[in-house]
Amino acid sequence: MSEEKSFAYTYTSPERRSVSSQSTESPVQEEENSAVKHGGTGRVVKAVLWGTGSCLLFGLGLSCVLEWAAYIPGIACGALGIAGMAAVPAVYKRKSN
Repeated sequence: MSEEKSFAYTYTSPERRSVSSQSTESPVQEEENSAVKHGGTGRVVKAVLWGTGSCLLFGLGLSCVLEWAAYIPGIACGALGIAGMAAVPAVYKRKSN
């Protein structure tokens, strides 16, 4: 005597994807896909490597001046390191071919 009642519906719109297809993709997957499509991953890696190298160069210059009293090479390395760190935003914004 007990009948199971169920209700099912399908929603679609010409302007949007259907609800069922939206639930299968997570926002994280969409962000990763868009970063790969636009080449964002390579730009980030280049900028991080450029910044890390610049910081190491600045540290070498700092060590030259403070520990070894080599002022001329230390100031030159430090200045190149600071210039490299200042150029990181430009490296990140530059579009690679």
